[in-house]
Amino acid sequence: MELSHLDSGALAVRSENVDVLAVLRDCQAALAEKAGLKNMDLKIIAPDNLPMVRADGSRLRQVIGNLADNAVKFTEAGGRVHFDAARTDAGGMKISVFDNGIGIAPNEIIRVLGDVFNRPHSDRAIKGGGVGLGLPLARALSERMGTTLHIDSDLGKGTVVSVVFPAIRVVT
Repeated sequence: MELSHLDSGALAVRSENVDVLAVLRDCQAALAEKAGLKNMDLKIIAPDNLPMVRADGSRLRQVIGNLADNAVKFTEAGGRVHFDAARTDAGGMKISVFDNGIGIAPNEIIRVLGDVFNRPHSDRAIKGGGVGLGLPLARALSERMGTTLHIDSDLGKGTVVSVVFPAIRVVT
């Protein structure tokens, strides 16, 4: 339902000052048990003095939470899922979720980002479950907040999904 509201423009997205580290800590805490069951290394890599960003705090939590949930889901036991946040050279902010999981084939990235209900076709991805809404919803919410979402992935080695805020959205 949220995706259809986004497509129609009916889903409200606020613009408020958001503490990025607090968002990352909330997402880490929400996934700690699930990651712990898989004996995963789940940590945040970010400086303590990160500035705030202008975004919708609950929607940013939803985006990062979806990305991190996918990372945990598609990473084998004993793997790594890291949250990373840092300023960009252009004065913006880049928030990334890194995993060393199954990865996404290059020819699948555009499809899983744009098509609702699509997941990568590998056997391990299919075993991961879910209906495939996480990435399209994260992309759509990111765009509504004035950010961009990028995926860099190596099949069998892992994935980094980044939400990039332009400098104008960083509170200095």
